[in-house]
Amino acid sequence: YPAVASNGCYVASAPYGFPGGGAANTVPCIGVTKGIVNENLDPVTKKPTYNPASGCFPSKEAFDVMFRETPGVNSVHCRDVPFSQTADGKWEYDSQNEPTGAFTILNDLQDSVAAGVCTGTCATAATLRNVLGNVRYGAGSLSYVSSAAISLLGKVENWADIEPTTGLPYIDLYPTASGEFDSGTNPDVYDNLSWDLRIKSKGNQHFCFESHAHFVYRPGMQFSFRGDDDIWVFIDNRLAVDLGGTHMAAPGYVNLDEFKGAQGNLVAGKTYDIDIFFCDRRTDMSNIRISTNMYLQQKKSLTVSKKKTASGTYTYGVCYSVNNGGSCAAALNGSENVETCGNELASLGLTPSYYLVSGGTLDKSTAKMLTAGEVNVGGIDLTDPSVPMIYYDKMKLAPGRWSIFIEINKSTKKIMTFTIDENGTFEEEISSSDSGSNGGELDGSSNSNGGSEENPVAGSSASATEDGKNPEGAENGNGNVDPSSSSSKENGKNDSSDEKDDEDRNYAEPTFRVKMVAPFTFVIVFNEEIASQPKSYEVMDMLGSVVASGTVSTSETKVVAPSKGTFVVRSGRHHEIVKFK
Repeated sequence: YPAVASNGCYVASAPYGFPGGGAANTVPCIGVTKGIVNENLDPVTKKPTYNPASGCFPSKEAFDVMFRETPGVNSVHCRDVPFSQTADGKWEYDSQNEPTGAFTILNDLQDSVAAGVCTGTCATAATLRNVLGNVRYGAGSLSYVSSAAISLLGKVENWADIEPTTGLPYIDLYPTASGEFDSGTNPDVYDNLSWDLRIKSKGNQHFCFESHAHFVYRPGMQFSFRGDDDIWVFIDNRLAVDLGGTHMAAPGYVNLDEFKGAQGNLVAGKTYDIDIFFCDRRTDMSNIRISTNMYLQQKKSLTVSKKKTASGTYTYGVCYSVNNGGSCAAALNGSENVETCGNELASLGLTPSYYLVSGGTLDKSTAKMLTAGEVNVGGIDLTDPSVPMIYYDKMKLAPGRWSIFIEINKSTKKIMTFTIDENGTFEEEISSSDSGSNGGELDGSSNSNGGSEENPVAGSSASATEDGKNPEGAENGNGNVDPSSSSSKENGKNDSSDEKDDEDRNYAEPTFRVKMVAPFTFVIVFNEEIASQPKSYEVMDMLGSVVASGTVSTSETKVVAPSKGTFVVRSGRHHEIVKFK
C-alpha cells in the first residue's frame, strides 16, 4: 500500500482539481497532515474552517463542499451508526466487524437507485467500486516505529494487544505525527502476513460524514478514533483530534481529563458538544473505529393521548420523541428535538409493540405480546399499530385487573390499567403516574398505588420456576400457598346476592387453594365443608382462553398446565393466579 501522490478524482474536468490532473506527485498532503483546519470550530455553523496555509486544497470552496450539499457535486444522506457496549463498559463501533471488513455504510444506495428515488448526482455517487477490508495490526517492526511511540509506550510486541491502563489496543494510543501512515510501513504496526487476507468486495467510496452530539463530562473519560482518511474531532468547539490528509487508518486519542476546550478545562457535570468530521478520499480501503466511555446523550420519551370518538370508542395517539443532535431524524429535521407521531412512526422504522399483563407492572417474561394488524382479545384493535383503538364493551378477558403497555425502541409507556368484574363490566383506573419495569425512559417513574401489584385479583399468587416447581418460600410448611401473600376484596367476604348467583350457575362458593404437586402440575383443593357439593372450575390463560375446565365433587382436582406462563384459576367468585416460569 504505497504512498503514491496521485488521485483519479483530480482529473482536468473535476470541479476542484489540482494542476496536473491527479498525476503522480501532483496531489499534496499524502499521509497524516496536521493543520488543514483551524483550531476552533464555528459554534454557529458547526463546520470546520479551512486553513489555506496548509496548501492541501486548491481553494476554500473546494474544502467547504466536503461538508455542504452542493448541486452537481454531491448529495446528502443520513445513516445512524450502531454502537455496541463492550464488556468493560465502553461504547464502540468498528467497521472491521462489517461483512465487508470496511466502512461501507452507503452501499445501500444501490437499492434507492433501483427504486428510482436516487437519480442524477445521487445515482452517480452510488456507484460501487472494488474495496478491500482492514489489515490486522500485529508485531510490525521497531525499526519503522517513531521514537515518540517507543518513549510513550515502550517496545510494543504486538500493536493489537491491550494497554492495561486505558483498556485500549496499543495502536489506538500511538502518538501520530505529520507524514506518518502514508504507507503500510510508516509506521510498521501491522500483521504483515494479513495484507493478502483482506476481504475483497464492493463499496461506496469517496464520501465525507459529520456527526454532532452532547455528553456530560465525568472525570476519567477518554475518546479514541482510528480511521482513514481525514479525521477532525472537536470537543467544546476546540480541535481534539487532528488527522487530516489522505492516509492509512491512523489513530487519535484524547484523555478528557487533560483536554482544554474553548471554555478551558472541562468541568465535571457540565454538558459539552462533540463534533466529528471524517472523509474517505483514498481508495481502496475505508476504516473507522471509535471507542469511548463517554455517554452521548439521547433523551427519549413516549407519550400516549386518549381521544373519544363519536361512536363511543377510544383512539390513542402515540408520539415518540428524541432529543439528540447526533440522530438522523434530528439532522434531517434541522432540530435536536424530534417528535414523531402516528403514521409517521413507520417512516423512521419505529414499530410499536403492545403488551397485555395481569396487574399493573410490566414483566415481559409473563406478559402477552399482542399481535399487530388485528383485533386482540375482542377489544384491543391494533389493525393500525400506530393508532390503537380500544372497545371497552367488547373485551374478552377473565375477570381481574389488567394493564396495556406500549414499547417503541426500548421506551415503555403504560396505556391504561383497568378491571373487569364478574359481569364483564369494564372500569378504567385513573392514576396520577404510570410505571414500567424494563428499559427506556418512562414518563412517570412510580406507581400511585404504593403497594405490591403482583396479585391482581382476590386470592393468592403461586409462582413456579422453569422446572414447574415452587421456588423456595412460595409455600408454607404444609405445601400450600402462603396465605400472607394473598390479597382479598375490601371486606374479605361476598354478599348474599353473589352467593345466589353462584348457585344458579352450579358454582360452589369458595374457598379453595392451589397446591403444586409436580412440574407444571397443580391441585385445586376445596374446603372440606363444601367438598360434597358439585363445583365447576376453569383455568384460563392471560387472554381469557380456557385451557382446562370441569365439574368435580371431590376435594381435590389435578390440573396440568399446557406451558410456561400465567394462568387464572376460577371457581365461583374466587380466583387464584398460578405462574410457571
